Amino acid sequence: MILRNPITQVSKEFECENCKASNGWLDKFKSRYNISFKVVCGESKSVDTETVDEWRIKVKQLISSYEPRNIYNADEPGLFYKILPNKTLSFKNEICTSGKKSKERLTVMLCVNLIGEFEKPLIIGKSKKPRCFKNVDIKRLDLHWEANKKAWMTRCIMTEWLMWFDEKMKKQKRKIILFLDNATSHPDLKLQNINLVFLPPNTTSHCQPLDQGIIQNFKVIYRQMILRRILSQIDVVKDADELPKSITVLDALMWIKQSVKKITGSCVTKCFKKSGFILENLPVDLDNTDLENEIIVGEQLVNMLPTHMQGEDFFLVDENLRTEEDSTDIKLFIITDNDEEETHEETEEPEYTVSNYSEVLTQIQQLSAFTLQKGDVDGYDMLKTAEIYFEKKCSNNQMNLKQTNITQFF
Repeated sequence: MILRNPITQVSKEFECENCKASNGWLDKFKSRYNISFKVVCGESKSVDTETVDEWRIKVKQLISSYEPRNIYNADEPGLFYKILPNKTLSFKNEICTSGKKSKERLTVMLCVNLIGEFEKPLIIGKSKKPRCFKNVDIKRLDLHWEANKKAWMTRCIMTEWLMWFDEKMKKQKRKIILFLDNATSHPDLKLQNINLVFLPPNTTSHCQPLDQGIIQNFKVIYRQMILRRILSQIDVVKDADELPKSITVLDALMWIKQSVKKITGSCVTKCFKKSGFILENLPVDLDNTDLENEIIVGEQLVNMLPTHMQGEDFFLVDENLRTEEDSTDIKLFIITDNDEEETHEETEEPEYTVSNYSEVLTQIQQLSAFTLQKGDVDGYDMLKTAEIYFEKKCSNNQMNLKQTNITQFF
């Protein structure tokens, strides 16, 4: 969108009458928030096969001097984090931009190297402090959390992440190459330890490794977790509408982390090779059975629900979900104090009566006895592992307590 009178546009956005700010003010505002106007290269446009062929020749030259572990790709798909199968058909094949349909969404940036090592995900929500973050130190969850009014990627967020990633590679004394699509929110920075390379316009469906099955694998595994949550609670809720209310942003963050961990290195490597990232010392094998197996498991879970739909419709419902604005929306970059506390109709987190690790250990031991009686060997093994962990926690607390008492005594 071309702004013929940018100051008038800004004043309308903020409902500010008699705005007298100059164009110089707007330029400084754009500089402060790293805003720029850029032609968006949409993925839905037709792909030029000649451009793709030329790129595949070029990419072999670009990566020839890098080790497989130093060849990265990053992208940020949108995610309806609590959508249920019965709501899927109304979203199918729609490009969601704002309003009710995008209310319960996140943007998840995945970054992975050729051998399948993922960086901790960058997740963008609509609120800096959702209600479910109460009493939770989000910085200790091994992920990046950002927020803006539309849960979209912005140049400012991406710049901060790139600076962090560059500093991390510098500490590890690694020189890497990072491939990004030519999105408006992706800045062209000169970094010390990262060589940024942008894919040709409108070729991501063929040239970006994450689009060859990695993102699809991630979403299939994530939605398996939603389906298991539904199946585990379907007998205890009175109404199906209650099911999505039980899913919080914090649940989504944990499921995102687990989903990323379940994506195998072989799946990632095959997706890189399918995009033309082929090295001489790596055999070419494009058979992605890992994704196929996850889809089969997911479809089995879908078939257990009273719904007449294909699993693929549910898994890829947000395939076309937009993650950035076509043009610069000033409001997108401003978050007020009220926005930080926005809850987006999340249910209140329950108050837990457990006060210490000893009580947790007692409950785990009871659950272990229950699974043993039911013959659930896998559940019993998992709980015994948790029991060992909390026994260690309890003993450490006791040792610290005794040490404190001894110090006070002397």
